[in-house]
Amino acid sequence: MATIKTADTKFLYSYKYDLADTIVYMTSPDYKNRFLGEFLQLAIRLEKLLNMLEKWDKGLLDFEPTCSKHILVQQAKAMSDYVQILMDRAKIEGITLPVPVANPEIQSERTK
Repeated sequence: MATIKTADTKFLYSYKYDLADTIVYMTSPDYKNRFLGEFLQLAIRLEKLLNMLEKWDKGLLDFEPTCSKHILVQQAKAMSDYVQILMDRAKIEGITLPVPVANPEIQSERTK
């Protein structure tokens, strides 16, 4: 499941896909399907990176990263920006992206 997170890394929207699910989109002759595959792959990879950074902050990683945290945070920021660019482009080009499922924790925090 790919998840788009807010800047403070809380889950905001979830997409029910794994990388393997994107193969059919990436190999499609239709550019809109390839666009969807690109978007989903980016969202999935961003989720994994943000989860790793979150575990690192909590001291829960089961390996020693070779990259500095600073570089990985910069990468996550660039990926987040790229997600937003793809969302904007999809709107302009009339490409339908999957409807995200709102995280109930975020929704309940907003009503407090």
